[in-house]
Amino acid sequence: MNLDTMTFEELDALWREISEHPRKAALRLFPSAHELEQHRPRHYLNTTTLLGVYANDRIRAMQYRAGGHIAEAVKIEEQLKQLYARLPSYAKWR
Repeated sequence: MNLDTMTFEELDALWREISEHPRKAALRLFPSAHELEQHRPRHYLNTTTLLGVYANDRIRAMQYRAGGHIAEAVKIEEQLKQLYARLPSYAKWR
C-alpha cells in the first residue's frame, strides 16, 4: 500500500478506519498468522497508528496545495518524510 499514490478519498477512508477502529484496521493491514503462515510484525498496532497520522497529514498537504498554499504544503511534506523514516521496513512502500 503506497499512501503517496492514494487519492484524497482513499486516504480519508484509511484515516477514518484507523482512527475509529485502530485494532480492526491493524488486523486488516497486517493479516493474522493463520492467513500468512507467519506472525504479525512487532508493534503492528503502533505502526498502524503512524500510518493513520501519515494519511491525515497527507490529506492536509493535498488540501493546502489545492488551495494554493504551497509553502504550508511543503512544510507538511517535509514532516511526512520524517514520519516515513520512522516506519518499520515492513510498512514502507518505497
